Amino acid sequence: MNYAKLPLGEKLRLIRKEKGLSLENMAHATKSSVTVLSRIERGQIECGEEMLARIRKFLDIERAPLLEHELETFRSRLLVMYDHSLAKRDTEARNMQNEFTPILDLPFELDLIMLYRVIEARMLCMVGNFDDAEANLAKAEECIEELCEETRHIFHYTKGSFHAASVGEERYALKHYLAAIDLCNEKIKTPAPLLMYAGLMYFTLCKPYQAIRYFEQAKDEYRGDRTIVWAPQMDINLASCFIETGELDKAKDLLDTALAHSRSVNDDIHIGITIGLLGMINEKRGELDEAIKQYQHSLTYFQDVSHTYGYYNRLYGLCNIAICSYKANKRSQSTEAANEGLNIANSEERKEPSFAIIFEACLALLALKDGKPDEYIESVAIPYLVKNLRLYEARTFCDELESYYKKKGSMKKANAIAAISRDIYKEILSSDISEK
Repeated sequence: MNYAKLPLGEKLRLIRKEKGLSLENMAHATKSSVTVLSRIERGQIECGEEMLARIRKFLDIERAPLLEHELETFRSRLLVMYDHSLAKRDTEARNMQNEFTPILDLPFELDLIMLYRVIEARMLCMVGNFDDAEANLAKAEECIEELCEETRHIFHYTKGSFHAASVGEERYALKHYLAAIDLCNEKIKTPAPLLMYAGLMYFTLCKPYQAIRYFEQAKDEYRGDRTIVWAPQMDINLASCFIETGELDKAKDLLDTALAHSRSVNDDIHIGITIGLLGMINEKRGELDEAIKQYQHSLTYFQDVSHTYGYYNRLYGLCNIAICSYKANKRSQSTEAANEGLNIANSEERKEPSFAIIFEACLALLALKDGKPDEYIESVAIPYLVKNLRLYEARTFCDELESYYKKKGSMKKANAIAAISRDIYKEILSSDISEK
């Protein structure tokens, strides 16, 4: 049944039945007769404005959209609230929320009810209420095939963001982001942030080539406008991919642009991230001393580890210093960075096991260099990092371990590590994101 096209009288009958009210009750409250009201519900006579107002009051649906133009206005206003939530204008979105609760009294308006539930889920995520958000999304998913394309698009975009907020659910997030993109058409425009989030999920899943495709599409949406907040972030995202694919000159050009933009607006977070990535380029080029200087400079922007940005960017910076200093034979610097990183990753306030294992592996590399046998890297670190999709880091340790065994003359072990490294490269090059 096409619920949206129900006659007005049938809508009134369904609401009355849902509320458990009789025609006699309604006739008394509206100063009408059972016969007249029955004929209105069956569509045999028109319902005038005055009578409709009395019926609305009796059914307690005075603000509910019943007529076609009311439904169109209601949906438009819902989409305004959605735009506020996308733009993280939390106060504006919450101020509108009570305006839309009357739709819950109209069981036949399934699409609008689910659109409201999905947008409410996004707002719940914004305040960290993921349990209620998940419940709302589950209700919408149960009837997803009955919803219009626009509502399904918004559902998938929101469900993607829900999964993206949880570590380890990147595959689910990407699945929904791609479904949202597939539903875009002439009416439903593809939002640049959605393209960027799909790229971020691909990059997190260690698929830099696929990530580049979506990052470039996102950047095209904003081409020519360098004042937007997304500009440095998109350049940084693309540069990160190009570093992993070995296109260092492209990465350098993007990072120079991002750094100039970030400095012009005193954006310390992006300044620090960009300087760290410039260090990665120098490390890839073998300019290890310069890379270490840039990594250390980057850390000055991330002193406060009580905030998420400071916490993770400091860990990444210390990881880069520990490994790069190891390559440069600067033992004390490598040890100092690894120990600081290990303390942060194992702190009582916030634990980050992936980084803890990376720093333990850095210390294990130093032990190997001192001639102290240590199986930690190959038996613990590399399997863990591969399983948890830290493929870039796993590849780095494979390269260092393979080099160590070759120098030692242990070709059997070197070849075994080389085989693991080849599998990692294949995974990075693959477009497959199926469950492992």
